[in-house]
Amino acid sequence: MTSALQVTGLTVAYQRDAVLDDVTFTADRGRLVAVVGPNGAGKTTLLHACLGLIPIAAGGISVLGRPIREALADVAFVPQVRDVDHDFPVVVLDVVTMGLVRKVGWFRRFSSAHRARALEALERVGMADLAQRQIGALSGGQRQRVFVARALVQDAHLLLMDEPFTGVDADTEARLSRVMSDLRDEGVTSIVVHHNLSTVEQLFDDVVLLNRRIVDHGPVASTFTTDALRETYGGSLLVLP
Repeated sequence: MTSALQVTGLTVAYQRDAVLDDVTFTADRGRLVAVVGPNGAGKTTLLHACLGLIPIAAGGISVLGRPIREALADVAFVPQVRDVDHDFPVVVLDVVTMGLVRKVGWFRRFSSAHRARALEALERVGMADLAQRQIGALSGGQRQRVFVARALVQDAHLLLMDEPFTGVDADTEARLSRVMSDLRDEGVTSIVVHHNLSTVEQLFDDVVLLNRRIVDHGPVASTFTTDALRETYGGSLLVLP
């Protein structure tokens, strides 16, 4: 079976300083994959490279067996909440509907069917009742749900998420976890930059331990070990039983 994401020898450098160095790993279809590592490890850079947003110095990336530039329609992205301009005057429903732009086209109007799909996605993340609320009037957790809904309407096979649980309340975390699990059951692969080490075993199937290079990757049960974490975090990690 073709993997959902294959990264081979990926190197990304800024001003000759390598941010990612010879990164290689594979994510199978229908898996929840956590990307874990310290600040500055290149986690967000990895997602941006997989989206074709930044140039790469070496290596390659394929999605469902195709080069990333040919497979972008099968990839959806949920950015960090802090990276989004929340002062833009737009309501929640419009934000989600924008996820259909690639399929509908930049200069075509959205139909009632498109808006119905957006409402279904909002219902899935528990935000349908706020469809007409200004995006800037939402809490951080509510905004995160909206951007997950925007990704859902794309019907992508690969979902890239950059710290979706950061700064959200317990209800939002539980809701997003259920959505991610449901997507996995539907065959969608999610690659998630995740910072809370205490929930990795609970939420994910596989883990990628990253600190500019791959320390280890594979099933959580066999890969997410104390020794591997200490190597990933440079020996500065205190592990509590």
